[in-house]
Amino acid sequence: MKFLPVIRLVCWGVCSVLVALSFGVMGSSIIGGLLMLSGAVWLCPASWRPIESLSGKQGSGIALAILAVPLFLLGVHVATHADYPDQASSLLRLLTDADAVIPPDARPRPEVNPGALNFFRHIMEQDYLIALAGGTSALNTLSMVNPVERLPSSKLARLYEDDEAAIDPLYKGRRLIVSGEILAVRTDFADDVVVELPGADELFNVQAKLHGDPQKFPGPVMEGSYVSLYCTLFGKVAGGSASNLYLTDCTRVDFTPDARAYADNLTEALRGWLNTGGKHIFPSDNAATYFLVTYLSGTQLPADNPCLREEVLVEECVSSLEDMQAGALFEKARGDLRRWQEWLGLPTQDGYVQLSSR
Repeated sequence: MKFLPVIRLVCWGVCSVLVALSFGVMGSSIIGGLLMLSGAVWLCPASWRPIESLSGKQGSGIALAILAVPLFLLGVHVATHADYPDQASSLLRLLTDADAVIPPDARPRPEVNPGALNFFRHIMEQDYLIALAGGTSALNTLSMVNPVERLPSSKLARLYEDDEAAIDPLYKGRRLIVSGEILAVRTDFADDVVVELPGADELFNVQAKLHGDPQKFPGPVMEGSYVSLYCTLFGKVAGGSASNLYLTDCTRVDFTPDARAYADNLTEALRGWLNTGGKHIFPSDNAATYFLVTYLSGTQLPADNPCLREEVLVEECVSSLEDMQAGALFEKARGDLRRWQEWLGLPTQDGYVQLSSR
């Protein structure tokens, strides 16, 4: 046949490509690559003639070529469906040592779930609200939040009168709930409303300046009524020990803005840690583990759960969790905990803090 040299040259070219492809596949799948290489060799025209001469049967080269095609395709299937190193066969492990320890910096970063971060934000906001109100929450256990102290205005003023040098560093700048009877209502030079509450004696009162937003302080501010105000303690005027005690930015007792800001800041800190790994900025490894497991619990929620959405109010999120067992969410999340601990460099711990205050 005058076209036989051309056909043989084409076959050689195809055979070379298939052999090269087989060796390339061996980098990810030894078995798949060997199967592909066997099929490619049987397809090679250079192998047909020696096999025919050994078998003594004319045409056996064509039969072997037909058998080699499914062998090559089987190798392709094995190579494309290989899953290393976690599900490699024991034989392949012996050949390739695929289960060698992967350095931490070579491990892929787990994907951060935005919905689970929103769940974490809602849980932290709820825990913060309960902690400030004096309830028991995980944040109390972790010593990350203390309840807001409640004091009658007269008691607070008396503390200052007894030992201002010791009390002022402890209280100045703190947010407190101060209560008492309104003795007078006036406006200052900046047109801010100032409420006068009982002090340590009749000469010096506690001056509580209401927040500039009228929506943030209680309804009718009337002389003779009893109020509880959420204020920042300014202290006394410098250089005047015998003087009024001043409170600023007084609002109604509502922890919601503080809780939301706290939860937002904590969520951003967690997001950065999950994305970058390494050393955490939280007070302890126990706190970091609690935050991690709370986040992972959010990955176990149904896709339609309102806690996965940022704009949802914390009350709606908590209400949707009433029929769920917090412990069940924890146990489901625990399966993914070790992988995240390795990525984050977090020590493995047997126990962790309760999910929330619920």
